[in-house]
Amino acid sequence: MMTKASTQLFLGCLLLGLSFMVAKAENWVLANGDRLTGELVAETPAYLEIKHPQLGLLKVPREALKAADPKKAARPEPEAVELAVTTEVKTALKPEASPWKRQLEFGYSQQSGAKEKQDLSLRLQLDGKRGANTFRSTAKLLQSEVDGVTGTDRREADFRWRYDINKRLFTQALTNYAEDSVRKIDLSLEQQVGGGYRLVDTPRHKVNVGLGAVLQYLDRVGTANQMAFLGSFFQDYAYQLNSRVKLMQESSFMISDTGTLNVRNGVANAPTEGSYRLKFNTGLQSKVTDRMSLNLRFDYDYDRSVLESGLRADQRLTTSLGYIW
Repeated sequence: MMTKASTQLFLGCLLLGLSFMVAKAENWVLANGDRLTGELVAETPAYLEIKHPQLGLLKVPREALKAADPKKAARPEPEAVELAVTTEVKTALKPEASPWKRQLEFGYSQQSGAKEKQDLSLRLQLDGKRGANTFRSTAKLLQSEVDGVTGTDRREADFRWRYDINKRLFTQALTNYAEDSVRKIDLSLEQQVGGGYRLVDTPRHKVNVGLGAVLQYLDRVGTANQMAFLGSFFQDYAYQLNSRVKLMQESSFMISDTGTLNVRNGVANAPTEGSYRLKFNTGLQSKVTDRMSLNLRFDYDYDRSVLESGLRADQRLTTSLGYIW
């Protein structure tokens, strides 16, 4: 029969054995090569708390452990794992940003008194990039009226596609559509193909130049439909002053040595020594907010193929309010 003393001894041995089973000793290798044996009491991202048989409770910085023991040297907290998983899930669920940037500009002015004058300008631009391909599409409407007489009635649209061959060279295709009732152009279609070179390409300054060939279809009032081939030179420049202010400038020059786009035959006062067209525009954009902007644009267009010499040159300065999304 077991006595009281033997029962206490048995329970003591049992508890001691259980404590050894629960608190099993572990080994850690320090960065200097020494080994540390003890019981892991607690751990944080910065240090481990280890109970040493002789030295008692020790706080060991994680950087003091040898990196070759990743299981013990960099064991993450459960909360840290949960946070990392939550962040990855939120990132995966975040909607992908649109590859297109859209901007609508609206300008309107009215004058009453000595003269009755109205000016309207609308401009929509879309910019996108996918890999080595860059896209831009614009549509413009310009109208003006002075004392009931139409001074400008123009509609234009274009689509430009650029493909980067390398960091400096690119190819370009530009399609242009236009109507102008004042210049008596019912329809103008131009298709340009060419290549360009980046003279400057920095975060703040970008300068591109290039050459191309243009096939033009022209439908004028009072003349037969015409087709013409032209050579072209184009240039564009962009300057980012800061996160709010940006300057943009473009120009193009097209020339044909076959007269006024082949319309001089049988047309009085038409030039006979060839035809050319110069287009220049520059714009200053200032963001008021991330969505709204104030815009100032200057456009100059000289088209020698226009039969009436007084209508060949057209220049316009417009201010508008823009919305970006």
